[in-house]
Amino acid sequence: MTIPDILKTLLDIIAQLTGGRGGIDHVIVNYVLAAIFFTVLLVAARAKYKEDRLPREHLLVIGFALGLSREMFMIVMAVIQAIGWADPVTLHTIFPPLEHALSTAALVTIAAAYLRYLLDDSVLARRYLLVAIGFTLLSYLSTFWWWAEFIMANPDSKFGQVWPDWVFHINGSVWYLLAAIILATKTKGWLRNTVGTAFFLFFLADVLKLPDMALDEVYENIFTPIARLCYLSAIPMLGYVYVREMLIERQQHLHNLEAQVLERTQGLETALTDLERVNRQLSENSLTDELTGLGNRRSFVTTLQEEWCRTQREHTQLSLLLIDIDYFKRINDTHGHLKGDACLRFISDNFKKGLHRPADVCFRFGGDEFAVILPSTDLAGAAMIANSIRQTIEQSDFKGARSSERLTISVGAATTSTELLNNSSTEALIAVADRALYQAKENGRNQVGVCVNDVIELLPRPHLSLQMRLQALTLTSRTN
Repeated sequence: MTIPDILKTLLDIIAQLTGGRGGIDHVIVNYVLAAIFFTVLLVAARAKYKEDRLPREHLLVIGFALGLSREMFMIVMAVIQAIGWADPVTLHTIFPPLEHALSTAALVTIAAAYLRYLLDDSVLARRYLLVAIGFTLLSYLSTFWWWAEFIMANPDSKFGQVWPDWVFHINGSVWYLLAAIILATKTKGWLRNTVGTAFFLFFLADVLKLPDMALDEVYENIFTPIARLCYLSAIPMLGYVYVREMLIERQQHLHNLEAQVLERTQGLETALTDLERVNRQLSENSLTDELTGLGNRRSFVTTLQEEWCRTQREHTQLSLLLIDIDYFKRINDTHGHLKGDACLRFISDNFKKGLHRPADVCFRFGGDEFAVILPSTDLAGAAMIANSIRQTIEQSDFKGARSSERLTISVGAATTSTELLNNSSTEALIAVADRALYQAKENGRNQVGVCVNDVIELLPRPHLSLQMRLQALTLTSRTN
């Protein structure tokens, strides 16, 4: 097969794809394909315009609608002519100038929309559109009446053989080429390349008609299929650009949405962390005495109950100290409540220093009363810790109500027994310690009261060394 034969076969294939080799006869396939492309683009543009209301989308809706109108117009003309519903001469007086004007108006409107988007220059896009539409309208007004009279007088003439067709094709070629040149010189990227190529194909579709007309349409069967292929190829390219652009924008929108969700999630997590911190602080504040920093009565009750249950499980001993500041009311009455507050803070600081095990905890029981919980501690150990605290306060430099007096405390100590753990509750242990404290205060204060076999013993005791008494308490607690 020679090269001319190959080219002829290729042209035949192109002609079959694009709907014929020339004229309006039997080319409905060409118009239907273009109409389908423009319909899809119009639907997409309308949906995007309803969502964003951007000026560019508005121009694209108008441009795609004009393109669809031109193809539908040509389909109707082709069907009417094929069926014979109207005289061909009458049809030709209307559709050639109108379809050229519609086609050019549609494509320059689309070009203006892409120029506005890609260059972000509304002024340039508006000027391009106004001037291009102006020249297109001028071309139509200057040709449609002349052509109507000419075709009526010369029924066998073709629009492609007279000067009005030159006017339309030159006008369209100039604006399509200008759009491609502007895009090529003022921007870059795949979007520019694709849109520029599409409008260069529109330019080729129009400009190829010029040599065809110059040769008196002798080679129309060659030029027309190529021109139609260029036209039909350019429309899907615009569709590809538009759909891909929409997908990119949607992905960007989803990315921004994910970023916003992440930001709000982080903000929510931060807020929850702050809320937890505040709740924890509130919980601590609700369990802490503000003046001394010790646990308050509520914290004491909770801790004692927990240690009581642990003692029952582990079969150990639990001791409790109740402490009262001697003559505290006299300090408040003589020196005022500020002195009294200072006294309470001084006492609490010394209690903290006197407790060496992490499990031993001191609480402000109420007013000038304090409590110390001593887990896993027998009676002798509790008595020793109580007396050590008492001696520390007695030997301190803090003065009482009178300058000659020293600050002292009275302590009541109690330890759980097997019977107490099995048959009683924490209130019973508190009651025993409170009775021991009361006895220590009644017997002169500055003493430690210890309950042994339901009898209150006092430490230190006159004429009996502390060491001897602690040994006796040790033996008693072991016996119990």
